[in-house]
Amino acid sequence: MFLHPPVLKGWRSGTPHRSARCANALTSTAWQRLEEVNEQTGERRVFVRDAARIIWQSREAGNGVTRITLPSVKTGWSRLLQTLLLPSGYPATVSPDYDTFWRWNILRHTLLEAAEVLGTQSMLLALGVGSAHLPLAAAWKWVLKDGLGYFAKVALGARLAPRVDEDPKRFRLYGDMIMAMGTAFEILTLLFPSAFLLLASLGNLLRKAADVATGPAYRVFLYHFSVASNSGDVSSRSESQVVVGRLLGIAGGIGVSAVLSQDVPSAFVAYGLLSAGHVYSTYQSVCRLQLRTLNRARLEHIFRVYAQSDGQRVPSVAEANAHERQRLWLPPPQPSLQFVSSLAELMPPSDLATSDGAATTAMLARLDRYIHTKQVRYLLVRHPDGSARIAVKSGASTTDVIQALWQAMHDHEAQWPPPTVTALMEQLARAGWDTARVLWPGSDGRIALHEAPTT
Repeated sequence: MFLHPPVLKGWRSGTPHRSARCANALTSTAWQRLEEVNEQTGERRVFVRDAARIIWQSREAGNGVTRITLPSVKTGWSRLLQTLLLPSGYPATVSPDYDTFWRWNILRHTLLEAAEVLGTQSMLLALGVGSAHLPLAAAWKWVLKDGLGYFAKVALGARLAPRVDEDPKRFRLYGDMIMAMGTAFEILTLLFPSAFLLLASLGNLLRKAADVATGPAYRVFLYHFSVASNSGDVSSRSESQVVVGRLLGIAGGIGVSAVLSQDVPSAFVAYGLLSAGHVYSTYQSVCRLQLRTLNRARLEHIFRVYAQSDGQRVPSVAEANAHERQRLWLPPPQPSLQFVSSLAELMPPSDLATSDGAATTAMLARLDRYIHTKQVRYLLVRHPDGSARIAVKSGASTTDVIQALWQAMHDHEAQWPPPTVTALMEQLARAGWDTARVLWPGSDGRIALHEAPTT
């Protein structure tokens, strides 16, 4: 007979409750079998109770009991590694794509750190470390190249960091490619020691610029993985993974450096292999992530599928992310649709106003219609070249932004007011998409329009 196990934190019974009949069975039967399922890890344990001796033991198939054992638990290195590197309750407390990500992420840091060891060794040799002494001028060069790199990081961070949320996969991948270029400049200092400051500064500048892209993108991924409100735990274990990868990379880099010594061609060959492996590991770690956020690439695919199916379906999270993966290596195409933050940016260009008065009048008439229709919380203007501009009114929701994008891409201006996207939003929610925010450049801007008194 199957019974519920005793109440244990994080565990539930794998069998239905039998109420009072179960309690009576404990005294009338010598054996009862219990199955526990850990709701966090999915681990199952089976217990058999000897009522006479009031103990729990495992029961072999057959008539008798062959041995008394405790439930099997993970021990040894696998248990230690899971405790150190993976969040508590793994894999139930993280998103399914985390399993692939963390393995490739450790390899990424291993290869990255090994390449950095080569770059650092090259710069030290270029400065004369290993000779009788390190001149004061060389020390100043080292400090100065770091200072220039940090300055670049602050300057670029103000511009790039706000856009990382929109396309974290590409920022992570491109950032690592730039980081690899920075290491190449560092190795070049060994070949051109007289140009140390220039080459080392360029290398450090590129590496700091890469940090601006890869660091925030990594934090976006950690937030995505934390499905059980456990972002602190996921972040902490991810740092442990980084440390393990870096320790392995340092050991490997030291070994490679010892073999190569000051052989510049061999150093470049080793750097090329390590950097190629590093970038490939980054690609593998991000390409299978199934982000639920609505960025430009995923929204364009959603709109395409929704239109082709006559509004009958939207792609799943996995399907849209797989489509996005096909273009991950390529820079995103120039958008024909742009969000703006001022009414002035919606006005027709001056050359159109002077050359085609009728087109200008029609464009302004459509703009007035948007301004005076309160239930339409955005302004949309199309230009003769096919491009479109959108300004979002104050108080607009995510639904309004998606409606504006849908209308701009599928030309629903013949119907007024434009059709709502309620059915689309419902399908997105059922498919598991995060509809709380649209991650399209400029879509978070809002403008408030009020009638100004005449003077």
